[in-house]
Amino acid sequence: LYIKIEIIRDYKVICGDELEISEYFYHFRKLWKDMEKRIKENQFSGVKEKVSLRRRANEKAKILRKT
Repeated sequence: LYIKIEIIRDYKVICGDELEISEYFYHFRKLWKDMEKRIKENQFSGVKEKVSLRRRANEKAKILRKT
């Protein structure tokens, strides 16, 4: 979806009707609008953050398996 939205935002019509192409991309723009906030909120600021959150998730999983 990341690649698709970059193409959709920056496309230039080479062949075909601009309105038809825009209507074709409407579905993808709508999908991106719905998902954009969740996708951006779930990005990590760096590797350290990702590793620490992964460790924490693994520790929680171990605790839950014991119960």
